[in-house]
Amino acid sequence: MPLIYAFADESGQWYGEPDARTDRDPWTDELVMDESQEDAVPGSPFWGKRLTVKIAAIEGPAGGDGSRVAGGRVHFTTATVEQLFANWRPYVDDDDEA
Repeated sequence: MPLIYAFADESGQWYGEPDARTDRDPWTDELVMDESQEDAVPGSPFWGKRLTVKIAAIEGPAGGDGSRVAGGRVHFTTATVEQLFANWRPYVDDDDEA
């Protein structure tokens, strides 16, 4: 299953596991943390930022809820990224999954 396993802020600083071994070539997409996200926390250091996320099939457990990226798809995160995203991850209503 493709997971978000790393992300970079606008300065290019990577978080998570950007050099992780993946089963296939990774791809990137964008995720924006702003007031349109129901679970967003304005105090987050990533508030209002456009994040570049790395996505690929990677071993390991998936984190909690899915995150919606700019391309419209929903991807789960690795446990490491889940911890970093904490409470500011973009909200995905289970009813949106169809």
